[in-house]
Amino acid sequence: MLQAMAVLSLLLAVPSPAAEVFLSITRSDIPVSDAPVNASVVKADQAAETTAKTVADAIEGEPGIVIRRSGSVGASQFPSLRGFASKQVLIVIDDVPQVPDLTGNVDLARLPLDQVERIEVLRGGASAVYGPNAEGGVIQVV
Repeated sequence: MLQAMAVLSLLLAVPSPAAEVFLSITRSDIPVSDAPVNASVVKADQAAETTAKTVADAIEGEPGIVIRRSGSVGASQFPSLRGFASKQVLIVIDDVPQVPDLTGNVDLARLPLDQVERIEVLRGGASAVYGPNAEGGVIQVV
């Protein structure tokens, strides 16, 4: 019994890497597992271990995300979350919603990973918090 208590106290003393995540949708530090929405976070060190050069490259492997490319390497890259069109996915950079181009899309190929700390992907309807362009979800770049 005493050993079980000692192991439990050690487990509680070790900080969880997920507990350090700041989810912008709640404006507080909470673990991703306790988030009120389906969320995932790609940190800069995780993206550095891959060959990703843009935000689109870094999040392409995340569940529910499809990156639509229009052209060859270096061409426009538009995200789709859970089948929603890229027009229904809000891109936010440092708490500033990005204004889409004339087609209603935000090109993720123009966002290099050089100064990105983390990328938060919130799947599902976030319109109640972020407005009418977040039906499919939100991609928050910090």
